[in-house]
Amino acid sequence: MTIPPVRKRRRLHRWRLFLLGLSLVPAFCLVSPASVQSQAADPHALFEERCGRCHGHAGAFAHQKLTIDEGEVVGQRSGKSVLKTLSRHFGKVTDVEARLIADMFRRQIEAGGLYTSKCRICHDPAKNLARQTLVFRDGQLVGRYSDRAVRDFLSFHGRLHGDEREVMLDMLAWQLVSGNGRVPSASDP
Repeated sequence: MTIPPVRKRRRLHRWRLFLLGLSLVPAFCLVSPASVQSQAADPHALFEERCGRCHGHAGAFAHQKLTIDEGEVVGQRSGKSVLKTLSRHFGKVTDVEARLIADMFRRQIEAGGLYTSKCRICHDPAKNLARQTLVFRDGQLVGRYSDRAVRDFLSFHGRLHGDEREVMLDMLAWQLVSGNGRVPSASDP
């Protein structure tokens, strides 16, 4: 008995779909929770994606709504731990992501809005400025294109005084590294 041509095509189609599905299994196996976690290493991107719609810009939110109490980031009015709140809040972040975001808030609060008050009038947001124009060369923060040491440049730029330069350097370095979980070098595009 011969199989009608229509049934042959259906079987062939099913067989092709099965093989296609089988070929995708290795690709799905490569996507582990650890690799997904490492892709989400940018606390700014996490906040913007999961929280920004309701809470706006991370820096403004941190300065207006949060404070540090006994070394922990807490809500100004509620006094509740941000770390604990994030894990069960609407944004649905993991514990690791919550720690990244809480660390970002702590750094923003400790910087005291220095970048906003001294630099933002002329420059892009700090994360954009750092990630687009700065790199590390021999362990030193330098301009990507000018190759000028940022520490030296800040001694006469931005109306920064004394400790403000160190705060700014630390903040810019952190902004640069937090963007992709690694220290960009001068050889990066």
